[in-house]
Amino acid sequence: MKWRSRYLDRLVPPSEIVDKIIDAPDEDSFDFRMDFIMCFLSVMVECHLNGRLREKILDYISFDIDWKEIDWCDYILQALKECKIGWRRQDLSSPFAGPLAILAL
Repeated sequence: MKWRSRYLDRLVPPSEIVDKIIDAPDEDSFDFRMDFIMCFLSVMVECHLNGRLREKILDYISFDIDWKEIDWCDYILQALKECKIGWRRQDLSSPFAGPLAILAL
C-alpha cells in the first residue's frame, strides 16, 4: 500500500504519524485521512503491546474507498473485544494489548 511506504520502520509509532498530520499540506488527501485513521485507531482502538500500529485494517482500505461505507462501530467493538482476550487484570505476566484510553476507563 502506498500509504505504508511513507513509513520506513517495521513498526510505526503514533508520534511519527502525528508529525506527518501536523506537516500535511492538504487535509483532504488520502494520506492525511489514512494518517488520521491510523493514529486514532492506535490510540483509541487497538495497538501492539509496544504501542505501535496494528495494520490489519490496511487490508480493507484502498485509494478509492468510500469512507462512509465502513462500519466503524462494528470494527471498533470487535477490536475492543479482541484486545481483552487472554488478559487477566491481576496477572502481571498478562499485559493488556488494547488502547490505554480504554484501560484508563
